[in-house]
Amino acid sequence: MEDAGEVRAVSGEALTSAKLVVQEAPLQFVKRLEPLSVEEGQIAELSVEVSRLGAKSRWTRNSAALTLTNRLRVDVQGMRHSLIINPVCLSDRGVYACEVTNDRTQARLTIEPRCVLLVSGLKPTTVREGGAATFRVELSHSDVDGKWSKDAVQLYPGNTCQLDKTGKVHSLTLSNLQPKDVGIVAFQAEGVRSSSRLSVEELPAGFTSPLEDVDTADRSPVTFTCEVSRESAEVKWFKDGVEIRPSHRWQVIVQGRKRGLQIMRCELTDAGGYRCSAGENETTATLVVHARDVLVLKPIEDQEVMEEGSAIFTCEFSHDDINAQWFRNDKRLRSGRNIKTRQTGKRFTLTLDNVQKRDAGEVKIVADSTSSSSAKLVVKEPPVHIVKRMRDKISIEGHRVILECQLSRATTEVHWFHEEAEITA
Repeated sequence: MEDAGEVRAVSGEALTSAKLVVQEAPLQFVKRLEPLSVEEGQIAELSVEVSRLGAKSRWTRNSAALTLTNRLRVDVQGMRHSLIINPVCLSDRGVYACEVTNDRTQARLTIEPRCVLLVSGLKPTTVREGGAATFRVELSHSDVDGKWSKDAVQLYPGNTCQLDKTGKVHSLTLSNLQPKDVGIVAFQAEGVRSSSRLSVEELPAGFTSPLEDVDTADRSPVTFTCEVSRESAEVKWFKDGVEIRPSHRWQVIVQGRKRGLQIMRCELTDAGGYRCSAGENETTATLVVHARDVLVLKPIEDQEVMEEGSAIFTCEFSHDDINAQWFRNDKRLRSGRNIKTRQTGKRFTLTLDNVQKRDAGEVKIVADSTSSSSAKLVVKEPPVHIVKRMRDKISIEGHRVILECQLSRATTEVHWFHEEAEITA
């Protein structure tokens, strides 16, 4: 602009002049608005740069002029003009525009809903009766309010319930806990939820009546009983140091202060040391199991069958409630397509179908690992016959000739003859 004015040219006495008028360059944006995406609750800053200092800008949202507040303000630093929203709300989203005298720019502001994440969740907690338990969660944001609950009932501060919040960490402390206080503790805030189980261990109970040793026969029912000092006492049962879980064979009895363990049908392997534990107290006993005398009333008999035929072995014992296993050449047999086992009362039957030469040998049945019976299986090969006979061939001298036939069994040894003389390789 300082170049405006009169410009003259002089040569001797000759002179000429003209006026130079400099027009101010139009005001425009050097840096225009760009689309911006911000999380709810954060700071959004929309910025432009104009071509000269001292320019005045006007801001709009969705074509409506903006009213400046403490949350929404305009900042001008030299040629940089900024619209600052702190903090942004979901309602702030839209198309923002900045206008100067000769130019206009616009961009969309997208507000993403705040996503509060669980950094560290609740963990299962177990305390002794009368003790205190503290639960903690850590969130990704600090300005979050949450709610605590136990078994879906909201908790409030009280003599035995303390709620605390320090930055991103929320904590709950429950004191003077009793067995009835067991349940699910949960924390919930802005779509985040975490839960865990609170367990309260009762103070150890004692035994007023201990276990006693038991001596019984195999396959008989057995019951161990003892008595605890209070009805609410929880006990665990162990055999040789391994905890026993209730099943179809093992039943746990709880009747008032009486505690029992019943073996519906004991086996030789059930013999050993048994223990009932109530916290730090315990009582023990020993189970002795005597084997039964299982007798073979009718032993299995030798069988001689043709190859691909069937062999049936039958054995009869003195008891029907036994564990019988079949073996062939000392290898245990399991039911399958060609192996079938059946029990009818005290009689046990093994059927071998489609037997082969390799199946020959000793067949044995063992009952309860104490009684057995064995027999021989002999497998004979069936006679060989020709399935497909040779056909006459006509050949040219010097050429190869193939004569072939098909037999009923692949393993048969074959001799070839020409006229009466045997052909050797």
